[in-house]
Formats: sequence, C-alpha cells, structure tokens
Amino acid sequence: MKAIRQSSLLWIGVLATALIARLIVLLSLRGDLAIRVPLLDSLYYMTTASDLAHGKGWPPGPHFLAPIYPFLLSGLFRLVPARVEAVQWAQLVMGLATTSLVYLSARRISSVAALAAGLLYALCGPAIAYENQVLLESFLAFCLAGLIWLIGRDGSPSVSASGLGGLAVGLAAAARPTYALLLPLVLVLILRSEASGSRRVRSLVLALIGFAFIVVPPSYRNLRETGRLSFVTTSGGINFYIGNHAGAKGIYSVPPGILQEKDPTGTRSASQMAGRTLTADEASRFFARLGWAFLVEHPGAAARLWLRKAGYMISPDEVPQIESVGELCGAHLSLRLFCLIGFPVLFLMALLGVAGRGRPSRTRLVSVAVLVAGAFSHLVFFSTGRYRAPLLPPLAILAGSGIAAGVEAARDRGRAAIRRVWPLGLGVLLLLAAPRYDRKAAHAWAKHQAGIRYERLGTYRAAELMYREALAADSTLGESWHNLAACEVREGRTAEAMTHYTKALGYLGENPVTLYNLAILYGGLGMDERALDFFDRAIRADPADLAVRVDRGVALYRLGRRQEAFGEWRQVAALSPGEPTLLQTLARLTSLGAPLPPDLNRISRNP
Repeated sequence: MKAIRQSSLLWIGVLATALIARLIVLLSLRGDLAIRVPLLDSLYYMTTASDLAHGKGWPPGPHFLAPIYPFLLSGLFRLVPARVEAVQWAQLVMGLATTSLVYLSARRISSVAALAAGLLYALCGPAIAYENQVLLESFLAFCLAGLIWLIGRDGSPSVSASGLGGLAVGLAAAARPTYALLLPLVLVLILRSEASGSRRVRSLVLALIGFAFIVVPPSYRNLRETGRLSFVTTSGGINFYIGNHAGAKGIYSVPPGILQEKDPTGTRSASQMAGRTLTADEASRFFARLGWAFLVEHPGAAARLWLRKAGYMISPDEVPQIESVGELCGAHLSLRLFCLIGFPVLFLMALLGVAGRGRPSRTRLVSVAVLVAGAFSHLVFFSTGRYRAPLLPPLAILAGSGIAAGVEAARDRGRAAIRRVWPLGLGVLLLLAAPRYDRKAAHAWAKHQAGIRYERLGTYRAAELMYREALAADSTLGESWHNLAACEVREGRTAEAMTHYTKALGYLGENPVTLYNLAILYGGLGMDERALDFFDRAIRADPADLAVRVDRGVALYRLGRRQEAFGEWRQVAALSPGEPTLLQTLARLTSLGAPLPPDLNRISRNP
C-alpha cells in the first residue's frame, strides 16, 4: 500500500511539473507572431476545422493533408471560438495526458525509470513547443504514447487493449500514414500471446476493426474523388519526390518545377512537367515515379542522401520545415530553458536504455519499434524536427530506462560500470558526426516567414523590414527578394520593385509569378514590348495560368496588334468560358467603347 501511495505521489508530482512548465511557455508564446498567425499547413488546419464546425464540409477533392487533425479540431471549435489560443489550451491538456502515459509505461520497467521518463517529457522543450502550434505532432505523440501503454504490458494483452491498440495505430496512420507499419507489430504481439485461441481471434478482429474504423473513411473519400485508392492522403508522391531528387539535401527543399506558392498540392506543377492535365492522384503517382527514377538511376547519390537524412534525424538541431523551434527558443527565455532537455539528452539516455541489461521488457521493445517506424518517414521522405517530435515519448521512456541503468551502474566499480555506460560514448560520437542545420539559413527563413505573417495582417512596412532582415542573413533567399518587391509595389516604388524581382529570378529560376509581376510592371510603364517577353516566359513556365494569357492579350491590344489579342482571348474562352480575368477585361473594354468582335462581345455580355 505504501509503494502504491508513493507511486501515485510521484505521478502527481510529474504531472504538476508538466503543467507548470506548459503554463509558463503557453503564457509566454501567446502573443508570438509565429504562433498567432498560422501559415500553410497550420492555416489549412484552422480554416478546414472552422469550416467543418460551421457545417461547410470538406474542401473539394481528395484529402491532401491528414484529415484526422482538422476533424478533431472542428469538434473543439463547435464548443469554443476557432482561435489559435483554443488549440494551445487543448494541446496543453493533451500534453499532460501524454506525459502521464509516458510515466505509466516506464513504470513497468522500474520506479526510477518512471520518474526519470516522466520528468524528461514533462520538461522537454521541443515537445512543449509543438504543443503550442497548430500542427498534428502533439496529437500524434499522444497516439504513439497511448499505443506503447496499451500493448507494452508484459504478458498477453487483453481483448480491449488489442482493439484500442489497433485504434491507436489507425489514429497515428491517419495523422501520418507511414505509422501503419505498426499494425503488424500489434498483430504479432497478439498472435504470440499465451491467450487461448478464441481470445486471440477476438483480439485480432478487434485490432483490425479499430484500425479500419479510422483509416477507411478518408481512404474511401479519396477513392470516390479520384477513382483510385489512396491511403488516407494523396501527398505521399510529392513528399517522396521532395526528399528524393537530384538537388535534395536530406531536409525539406522544394525541387525546381514545383510552384509551391501557387500550387501547394503540386497538381498543376505535375501537369506542366508531364505535358498533360493530371488529377491529384495522378500527380502524386507522377512525383513518386520521379523519386523512384532518381533512386534507381543514381544509387550512389541516393545512398549518400539517405545517410545524410539519417544524420539529420539524430542531429542536435531542430531542423525547421515551416516552423522553427530553434527561433522560438531564441526569442523566449522560458522555452530556451526547457529546450535544454531536448533530443540530444533523450537520445543519449535512450541508448543506455536500449543497451541496458536486465530482464526483457515489452515496453522497451514496443518503444524501439515505434522509433523504427518513425525513422522510416525521415529516410523515405526528408528529415525535419516536426517528424521527430512524435518520437519524443518513446525516446523519453527509453531514456528513463537508461537513467535507471545509469543509477545501477553508479553502484558498480571499474569495468562493470564501463560496460554499462559505453553507449554514452557512442552516442556522443554520433551526435558530433551528425550534420548541423545552418543557423543563418534558419534565422533567414524565420524572418521570411515573419514577413509573410505581417503581410497577412496587412502591416506591409513591418513585412518589408522582415524581408530585408532575411536577406541580410541570407542574400540567396529568392522568395524574400520576390516578396520584398511585392511590398515595394504596394508603396509605389516601381523601380526598386523591378530590380528586386529581377534579383529574385536569379535565385528562383523561371518563376511564373515573378515573371508575371515584372510583365505587369513593364506594362504599367508603357513598355508593352518588354512586357510581352516576360508574359511569354511566364506562360512557358506555367501554361495553365489563364490570367497571364488574358493580360498578354491586353499588352497586344495596347500595341495595336488587336487581332493577335482577340486570338489570345478566344483561346482562353475556349479553355475556360467563365475565366474571371477575361470577363473583367472584356467588360472594361466594352465600358470604354472599344470595338470587340461579335463572339467576344457576346461573351462579355453573357458570361
């Protein structure tokens, strides 16, 4: 009874520590621009969840990003206003639940392991940082911690634990499909249990039902929308290509030809590269073929690339994708202190836990299996701190086991102690050999993202300042040159904008948006012949953008080449009779009394 009371008090102490740490960071981050103004994935999650909460339904087409997270957020937004702060508070509670699961799982190893694992996760800076962002990583960490707790118990798992284990794998796979690899682990543990045959059958059936209950609905929607089966999302192909192409660096780096700012799903980019119109599913398979072609045709380069990904996976740095945990830590003292307990500490202690002696533990086995499944995402796609964040719970459990092993080693002397702690030396060597993320590049990218956020808020002067700071840190950041020029256009500084758009082309290549903007600026200065050159280059870069063709026709019209202009507009009308830019242009010409051919006149009057 005394041992139970002591364990309960330790558990409460760990949760209290986790709560205090999370409250301090949440209150510190509430006004941070990077938190309160979501971008890209976070913006999609917020927008989609809000739409679902208001009964608007899913966006048209198949699921590109994981649908489970905005679906759950929509439930929250039916109860409270759709604000980032609501997500932060909800994920604080989820972080406490994850901490509890880590503690309870490690308690099966030893009381020392439980206390150490619980405190490590309670005070883990990267885990707390991701809990404050509108990203699915904290939810995924909770699912994986729950899976370890459900099926990591020594002995035969109960029927209910097996069913919930399948459900946990389904939730994890719905958030990141590669975690479906954990389903065979659950099934094998059930088959190898000492339970009776009928109980094993019931456990297997319930595990499969739990898994299917989560992953079948989004996969069926993809089938209904595209005519082909895509498991949960259609983003696998483009992510595979981003991580496996000739210019890949092992981290998130968009290949040439993908117009991310206009085409986040890559469907238009794939259509342009393929020379024909592709559906979302066809685009995903097209990119997957490109990635496989690189691996097959360049095996040496592919091997070096995958080795680099493995290095970034264990890097001491939190490699950014969109978000930057490193920059958040630099801006907030509270988070910087908690980030002292980050990946390197957990990694070193976890190596001790994996190599530690003692009786075999299913909790350690399942934790290692979860880490292996998570590593698959890094190697197959690309390495990023976001992919590593859900692996912090199993790392904390193994680290707790490692600290317990270290306590035992402290009691030994001489060679016996060295035999216990030798993995620490190996871990230090691996951390030292791992590639480091360029901090100047991380700072520049964070400033660039801040500029985009200020633009979303309509504070363009502040946005311009951020872009200039980004370029001061990294003058090769073409996106910042482009966005800086856009800010200058808004303030009427055309000459500066044209100079900076031209610089952007030097780093972005034939970016159709930059080319189009230059064409518009030249046209505004009455230099339509020069504008035509940029319109033609923009069309070659992105033939699917009909607005560029319409404005090219305007330049031709102003040059007196009216028949060519009419021909351009007829082509647009044939491709898309209701093209808004075309209708607006024809309506404007009609209002000015400009003569139009009968067919275009009819389009302007009867769109």
